[in-house]
This record gives sequence, C-alpha cells and structure tokens, in this order.
Amino acid sequence: MDRNGAVADYSETCGIVEAKLWGFGVNSAELRKRHAEWLDDFVVPILADGGSIALVGEASRSGAASHNQVLSIRRAKGVLEHLRRAVGVVRHVDATGSNGFDVRSVGGVGEAAAADAGRRDGTEEAFFRAVRVRAWSRPMPPVPPPPQPAPRKMVRRVSSRRWHSSNTRTGGGGNPLHDGGAGVLLADLVKKAFKAKTRGGTDQRSYVQVPPDHVVVRVKDETVIDDSLYTMNVSTTTYTTVITYEWGPRTPTVELARRIVSIPKGGSIAKARITHQVDVLPRSEVWRYTTAPDAVVFG
Repeated sequence: MDRNGAVADYSETCGIVEAKLWGFGVNSAELRKRHAEWLDDFVVPILADGGSIALVGEASRSGAASHNQVLSIRRAKGVLEHLRRAVGVVRHVDATGSNGFDVRSVGGVGEAAAADAGRRDGTEEAFFRAVRVRAWSRPMPPVPPPPQPAPRKMVRRVSSRRWHSSNTRTGGGGNPLHDGGAGVLLADLVKKAFKAKTRGGTDQRSYVQVPPDHVVVRVKDETVIDDSLYTMNVSTTTYTTVITYEWGPRTPTVELARRIVSIPKGGSIAKARITHQVDVLPRSEVWRYTTAPDAVVFG
C-alpha cells in the first residue's frame, strides 16, 4: 500500500454503499487521497440526493487502548467533515449538527476490531487504521421523541377537615314564656341547626392528589368557640374546628400551628380572645396534639 491510502470491502446493493477506508497515518485522522476520491465518487452523490450515512472508526493495537478509542472516533469525524464540505447543500440540521444529509451514527471501536482479528497488543498494522463507511440512498427516518416517564402514581389524601358541634342550655321554668319541656325542645332544634349536614354527620373533608410516598409535613389546627348566641332563654355554645394538612416528601418533624378563637357571651369577633402556638414536633408525637388525617372525628 502506498501513502495514498486504500479502500477495501467495497459493496453496493439495495441502495446501500459500504467500504472500509484504511491506511490512515499512524496516530493520524487525516484522510488519504484515495479515501477522499472514493467518498467523492460513491458517497457524495448519495448524500447530495438526501441519503444518510453511518461511520465507525478503527485503530491498530499500538499505543494505549484509551488513546486508540479517541483516535478511532477522530478518524470517523474526519470523514464526516470531508463529506460536509463536499456535499455543499443544506437540507436540515439534525441533532448531530450535520448539514445536508442525515447522520445515523458517528463512532469508533478503538482497537477492538484488531483484537477480534487476533492481533497482539502493541502491534501496528495499517489495515486497522481505518474508517468503515455505510451510505444509504434513503434519508434517516425522523428521530422518535424520547420516551416520556410514566406518570407518577398519585393517591387521594385528606387535605382538610371541618366539623361543628354545639352545646345548648335552657332557662327551664324560670322564664314565663317557656316551661322546661318547651325549652329542651327548642334547645335540640338549635343544636341541629349548627350541625354540618355532610356525609359522616359532623365531619366534612376535602382531598388532594399526592404521591403515595408523601407524608404530612405541616398541620394547621384552628378552633372557634362561640358563646355569643343567646336567644329566647336558650344559650348555645358552638365549636367549629378546621384542620388543614400539607403533604410533602418525608421529613422527621411536623410543624403544628394551633389557633383558638374564643368569643365571649354577648360579645363579637372583635372582643374575642385569640391564642396562637406553633410547635415543631417529631413525627411520632404530632398526633397527640391534633387529629390525624385518617382518624375518626366525633362532633
């Protein structure tokens, strides 16, 4: 072989042209004259007509295997650069940055081909200083979109719960307008009016969709105690509690915020006594102080 390089394993069938361009210089990715001529004669026309190509570089077994791996890829890229310049048309730019034709793959196998052929490590042979070329007369099909991750499984969790209860007292027979029985009956009607008319009696819940591995990370517990309702000799204290749960990735602690609003008899929200408390509790302790999302609530 002379210093112009050589072409081996040439074939042409079913719109596919392939060959092995061998005889690159030692530790070189520069195309030889014979390589460029063959590419211009047999491959460039295919690519200029909208074809596609795959390139695989090779290296002999002298030198380190890691170096030869990089060198084989450089040789394949050198062939690609020649084809880019030679085709001279721009059809599109794909993910590989190729202008004018589709590039199916550009890679290298290092000295693996020489090793598979039984060549000893450290030997130098021109036949394995090469690039394998395969050109198709048809363009590469569109790259399919990357697979979408499966949607994360979600489960229904309680996000808040609300309930009412009431306690009524009557003046008994001391009021001339009512005897004791009438007072008890009226008290019962008032109590029913304050009960939530929801599924489960007094407990009303709302829900959100969260990943199954999420846990409660924050709880807000607010209770309003209203003693202000007093009419027709009937005093009614109502209790309205709303607990809101925030779900998130597992944490060792839970933030618990508690607020109690106490409205005095005959008073208003403006005269209410309000207390706040915020604690950060270990997960194992938080449900001592408030209601767990899946616990049963009684009015």
